[in-house]
Amino acid sequence: MNNYYTMWFISILCVLIGQGCSKNSTPNQKVTTQASTISSNTVTTGSSEIGSPSATTITSGSNSNNEGITEAKIKNTLQTLNSIKWNKSMFDFSNPDNVKALDERNKMVSALMKDPSVLQRDEVKTTLIDLFNNQTKYAMEYVREHPDTGLGEGYGEEGPNLGGLMNQYMDKRSLYAEVVLLGNTHEFLTTYWQESSQLVLQRIADASSNKKVEEYDGNNILYQIAALGKAQREKHFTLDPEIIKSFKEFAYKELKSAHFSTRETAVEALHNITTKKDKEIIEALKTIAKTDPYKYGAPIFNEQLKKMELYPVREAA
Repeated sequence: MNNYYTMWFISILCVLIGQGCSKNSTPNQKVTTQASTISSNTVTTGSSEIGSPSATTITSGSNSNNEGITEAKIKNTLQTLNSIKWNKSMFDFSNPDNVKALDERNKMVSALMKDPSVLQRDEVKTTLIDLFNNQTKYAMEYVREHPDTGLGEGYGEEGPNLGGLMNQYMDKRSLYAEVVLLGNTHEFLTTYWQESSQLVLQRIADASSNKKVEEYDGNNILYQIAALGKAQREKHFTLDPEIIKSFKEFAYKELKSAHFSTRETAVEALHNITTKKDKEIIEALKTIAKTDPYKYGAPIFNEQLKKMELYPVREAA
């Protein structure tokens, strides 16, 4: 995976930051999963230049304050977080009251995160998973309706980054938001491969019916197809043949994308799910390997100072 993709996945690890910093938003996605706390149909992916702390950093909390949180404080914090009346207007951060409310939520979450043992308590775990899911759902509902406004950089800087913690929890209740937001950068996708494959299948249906979704989420879906295909061999599970068929059809169609990065990712996806029987796909890949037009020049400082032309999609094919 080249640096472009690496940075892309690192950037979307910042939960929802991409949607906040960008003025682009992706339309709704309707997914049916076993995630009991998620009914959202609006979670999307994005990108950002803002980094995120690692899951270890999130779990360990602040090193400068080792004071434990009292039972009373834990109880009051959970009670407050669980009593939030969520709505999309909460994410209009031109309203100072919403900024203040977000700051208060962040302080409560930070207090819980200071003690790793507190984070493992079932009631704390459930509350933080619900917070992550609801925050994802309603923030994206707001972004979908206000694509030119977004959430603003303040949200990315001040919002609690729960993504890494959700990855450590590996709880199905956060599977939908985690997989859609973070792609295949963690083990969620292949640990819960049955649920994840259904999720990706639904995302394909959404992308196929909405060109704007396809443009922004196409690469992410293709990476997920590639990851599931590769894991199918390595972890010895078998995806439903009809799902594989849909994966192939989507990836094959994306070979004709106007975006070179999408074509390159489609090649990677097909590499992991194509068999010798897929003669049409194989012939298409052979053609791409010879004819894909995208190229860029890398300066080679020799005596002639010539430029070497590189064809990344052809290389992948």
